Amino acid sequence: MAKAQGQDKLSFILYTKQLAPRYYEISRNYFKFLTVGLPVITFICIGGLIAFAVYFKQLEVLAKRKEPVVINNLREDNLALSNKISELDQLNKSLENKLASPVQTDREIGTLSLFKQIQGQKDLSKSPALTLEEVEVVPVDNEIALNFKIVNATKDGARQAGYLFVIMKAGNQVALYPEDAFERDEMQLSFNKGEYFATSRFRPVRAVFPRVSGTREVLFKIVIFSATGDLVQKQIVSQTLGTP
Repeated sequence: MAKAQGQDKLSFILYTKQLAPRYYEISRNYFKFLTVGLPVITFICIGGLIAFAVYFKQLEVLAKRKEPVVINNLREDNLALSNKISELDQLNKSLENKLASPVQTDREIGTLSLFKQIQGQKDLSKSPALTLEEVEVVPVDNEIALNFKIVNATKDGARQAGYLFVIMKAGNQVALYPEDAFERDEMQLSFNKGEYFATSRFRPVRAVFPRVSGTREVLFKIVIFSATGDLVQKQIVSQTLGTP
C-alpha cells in the first residue's frame, strides 16, 4: 500500500502470481468509513435492537403480571352484578305478590294516614330487620338535629334497602324530612318518596329541622319502609328543649 499524491486518497497495488499488478485508489474518508464508521453504526444498530427487545420483553412481563388482577376485578364485578340481579328478582317477585293481594287494612298501618297504602302492604315492625340505635336530639342555634343509626338486625347480614321519613311536631307546626317528599297537589306521601338507603351493617342519619321559637317540647316520629313498601320500623322520640 502506498500514499497517492493527494493527501485525501490511498493507493493500493495488488500483486498476483499469474496476473499483472493492479493499481487501486480509494478515498481516505471512505476508507475510514469502512474501517471505523461502518462497525460503529453496526454496533449502534445491534445495541438499539437489543434495547427494543428488552423493552418489549418488560412490557410482556408487566402485561402478564396485570392479567390476573384484571381477571380478578372482572370476576368481582360479575359477582356484584349477579348479586344485584338476584336482589332485583326478589324485589320483582315481592311486588308481584303485593299486586295480587288485597289492600291491607291492618290497624297499625291504618294509623299512618299521612302515607298512601299500597297493595299487599304489611306491617313488619313487630319483628324488624332494622333497628334504630344512638338516637339523639341535638339543638344547634336555630335548628334541631335528630341523629340516629339504622342498624341491620338480620342474622345473616343480608343487605337491607328502603326509604326513611322523619316527622317533627313542635307546638302546632309539623316539619318533614326529607323536605321534598310531598308530590305536587298531594296531601299523602308515597313510601318511595323518602330518603333511600341501603346497608349491610349500619347507616348514619342526620335529619335537620328549623327550630320553632317559644316551643320547648318536640316530638319526632321515624318511619322506615322496605324497598317494596312494607313498614319495617317506626319509633317516636320526644325531647324537652332548654331555652335557646
